[in-house]
Amino acid sequence: VNYRSSAAGAKDVVAKIEAMSGKTIAIQADVTQKTRVERLITQTIAAFGRLDVLINNAGLYPLASLLDMSEADWDTVLDSNLRSTFLCTQAAARQMIAQGEGGVIINIASIEGENPAPRHSHYNAAKGGVIMHTAAAAYEQARALDPHQPNFYCDVEGVALYQLRRYEEAIRAFECATAKQPYSHRFLAA
Repeated sequence: VNYRSSAAGAKDVVAKIEAMSGKTIAIQADVTQKTRVERLITQTIAAFGRLDVLINNAGLYPLASLLDMSEADWDTVLDSNLRSTFLCTQAAARQMIAQGEGGVIINIASIEGENPAPRHSHYNAAKGGVIMHTAAAAYEQARALDPHQPNFYCDVEGVALYQLRRYEEAIRAFECATAKQPYSHRFLAA
């Protein structure tokens, strides 16, 4: 369980996972910083010996109109919602491929990535970027394995990338991943 500043919140999540017989730890890291993401992956490997599932769910959701938004507002929202997804996806995918058995990466987007909302142009852009980043990563990895099968669910040396917009889909994908069953979700046409 990664957290940036809420140690108490992370501790609660750890307790809930452990109550369901899961194994987890809380690791503090600012996932907008590459060196901190690399340390997060290293600490995870040190604790568990491998990385099987990554769920990218970090982000901010502030309100600011286009005319009142500062560059700092824009950068903060893009960093926390999109840059963090890129950095964590890249680091986790490299680790999963190196393990030889792969894993699953689930990127949480938002309906606002496709349906803009007022006073959220920065958030809309970031979540639209998460959707396209995930589609591009899935497409790239599928083509690397078999150029004739660009499917949304793809498995390259065991690394699956998903683009999900709803919590229920994330739960189902996670259940399939832990049971090593395929999970398919609409995004790319064959």
